Amino acid sequence: MKNILLIGGSYGIGLEIARQLSSTTHVFVASRTSENIPQNVTHLSFDVLSDDITTLDLPEQIDGFVYCPGSVSYTHLTLP
Repeated sequence: MKNILLIGGSYGIGLEIARQLSSTTHVFVASRTSENIPQNVTHLSFDVLSDDITTLDLPEQIDGFVYCPGSVSYTHLTLP
């Protein structure tokens, strides 16, 4: 079974992606909250704005990656 890492999958679009993918893949959701995560999905506590992804307990191989956190920092952008 393939391994999918989903950043931000506890609400909205991310949660629905996790639900749909979990029937055919092993889904790892890295998010701040876990209350909505389906039982057949592995939750990893992770804050995209402050945590380091290298500290997560991930499988050796990741076959797919989905990035849909609720917060995105645009501090690196210079706006006019």
